[in-house]
Amino acid sequence: MSESEQTVLVVDDDADTREMVRRLLEKAEWDVDEADNGLSGLDRLAGELPDIILLDLMMPEMDGFEFLARIGEDERWRAWEGPVGPRGQAKRGG
Repeated sequence: MSESEQTVLVVDDDADTREMVRRLLEKAEWDVDEADNGLSGLDRLAGELPDIILLDLMMPEMDGFEFLARIGEDERWRAWEGPVGPRGQAKRGG
C-alpha cells in the first residue's frame, strides 16, 4: 500500500461487491486491498494496517463478527483506532 494514499481493506465474499467498492474508492484516490472472507482479511492485516476496514458481516470460513473478535484479541491490532464499517455503518475498531 502506498504511503501517500489513504488505505482501505474491503472484506466481502461477493466478488461483484468488492469490485464495485474498489472502483468507487480508487476514483476517490484510496489505495484498496481486498479479502474474500474474514480469515483472508486477517492475513491481509499481517502487513500494514489500513486506515479503514469495510467489512461484510455474513461470510464463509470466518464471518465479520469473528473477524472483529479476533482483532480485539490480538496485541498487534488491539491498539488500532481505524474505523470498521460493516456494510456502510462506521464504528471504531479495537
